[in-house]
Amino acid sequence: MPLYSDQTIVFQPMTSYYHVSNSSAASGWKTLTWANSEITNSGLTHSNGSFTVNGSQYAGYYYVTFNHLHTNGSHDNYWLRIYNSGLARCAYQRSKDGDGQGISCIMYLASGWTYSCAVYHGNSAHACSNADRCCRTSAFRLNNI
Repeated sequence: MPLYSDQTIVFQPMTSYYHVSNSSAASGWKTLTWANSEITNSGLTHSNGSFTVNGSQYAGYYYVTFNHLHTNGSHDNYWLRIYNSGLARCAYQRSKDGDGQGISCIMYLASGWTYSCAVYHGNSAHACSNADRCCRTSAFRLNNI
């Protein structure tokens, strides 16, 4: 793990989830509910697709990633977003003729704020793929920033 010269940890892994439990196809925006955890931390908990910061000691800047793959071929009206409830802001990406993509961002999360990951399809022909852990999210807390 990277350290500052005084041995302070630069970033702390807070959460990592893969596969979604609501993988069925849907038209429009769908917030993903994550099925399997690899890394968990009581400072950033998951419930119904949202990750919540639990306490002021866990507030701060986070590096958040979101990868997604869908079934049934490419789709030209396909978006991903990472949404921050406290700022009402998102990181977006649209794919032209794609079947998978990934996005990441650095965001501030205060105590009680949440982040969630969502996918958008213009029709209901594309379900989320749970193959090879291609749908996943992770968050790292950046320290001393």
